[in-house]
Amino acid sequence: KIMRTTLAALSVGCIAQTSCLQLKPSGSFRSSALAVNVHRFLSSSAPRRAIVHGCTRRPLSSRVWPNYFSSPFLNRDPTPLLDENALEAVLKKPETQFVLLWKGKNIFKPVEGKKSVEAVKYSYKDVAQYLDDKKSILIYLGKADERSYFAVDVSHRESLADTQGVIFEQLRNYAGLIASDEDAGILAYARGMTSWHRSQRFCPSCGSGQVLPARVGSVRECAGCKRQTYPRIDPSMITLVTAQGGKYGLLGRKADWPPGRYSVLAGFVEMGESLEEAVVREVWEESGVEVRPDSIRYVSSQTWPFPRSLMVGFVAEAAEAPGGGLPLVRPDALELEDARWFSREEVLA
Repeated sequence: KIMRTTLAALSVGCIAQTSCLQLKPSGSFRSSALAVNVHRFLSSSAPRRAIVHGCTRRPLSSRVWPNYFSSPFLNRDPTPLLDENALEAVLKKPETQFVLLWKGKNIFKPVEGKKSVEAVKYSYKDVAQYLDDKKSILIYLGKADERSYFAVDVSHRESLADTQGVIFEQLRNYAGLIASDEDAGILAYARGMTSWHRSQRFCPSCGSGQVLPARVGSVRECAGCKRQTYPRIDPSMITLVTAQGGKYGLLGRKADWPPGRYSVLAGFVEMGESLEEAVVREVWEESGVEVRPDSIRYVSSQTWPFPRSLMVGFVAEAAEAPGGGLPLVRPDALELEDARWFSREEVLA
C-alpha cells in the first residue's frame, strides 16, 4: 500500500506518517500519484508555507486542500439546529446528506475502472429507520454550500439493511484512495466524533452511566449532574529531521509495516512538555539522533482521528556530528525496526 501524503506544503517536504514512502525491490522509492510529492524535501531547501482556504465561500470543487482528512469548508455551529422543529426540517431536506458508521468503519463503494473509492452518502429516506432507533447516535457535522451533513453511528446493530455493493472498512486503510478530498474530510470528522461518543460512557464528575449525546451530537451530557463533556484531542508531533543542509532526511519503520515502508518520526506529546520539547525527546528516544532545539520550525497540522489525535508537523535539523559526517542513528528496538538517513537522490531515484 502507498498511503497519501497528509501534511501538504511542508517546508522542505515533511511527510506524514500515514503516507510513508514505499521502497521498491530495486531499492529506490516511489510515492503515491495522489500524494503531495516527496520532492518538497528533495527539490528545494526553500521554506514553503501551507495556506488554509477554509474561510472562503468558494464551491467545494474549487477549494485548495492543504491537508488530507481536513474539512475547513464546514460550518460546524449546531446552534441553529438546537430547536427540535428546526432540526427535523433540516434532516428532511432533500439536499441533506448522511454518512453511516458501523463498528468503527466507514462505508464506501468502489469507483468503476479505478483503484479509488467513493464515500457512500445517504438521504433522510435511507436512514430514517436508524434515526428512529434510540441507540443510534446522530451528529451534526456541519453545513457547506447550503447542504447539511450528518453522521449516524449504528454500531450497536448486528447488521445493516441494504449493504449490497458497499464496503465496510477502517478509514485509515483507504487514506489517499478516496476520490473526493471533501468526502475524506467529512468521513474523518465523522469517524473521530463517533469514536469519541462510543468511548465516553461514564460521567467524569459523578460516575453516572447515563451520559447522552446533546447539542446535536457536539457534546455529551450527564443526565444526573448535567455536566457536559466535549471531544478530547491528543496532540502528537510529526517531524522531518534533516542533516547536512537538508541533503539527508531521517526516516524509520515499524516491524509490523509492509516491507519497504518508511516514515518521518512521530509521537505523542507528554504531560508537562511543549510540542517542541516533544520533537526533541521523541526523535532522541526513537532514533538516538539529537535535534537542535533552535532549528525546530512549525509547518502545518492535520487531524488524525485514530482515535483522536491532532498531528502537528515540524521540520528540524540534527545536531552536527563530530567530523562533519552524518549523525549516528541508534533505533530503539522497542519502537522501530529500522531508522536511517536517506539522501535526496535515493528518494528521487
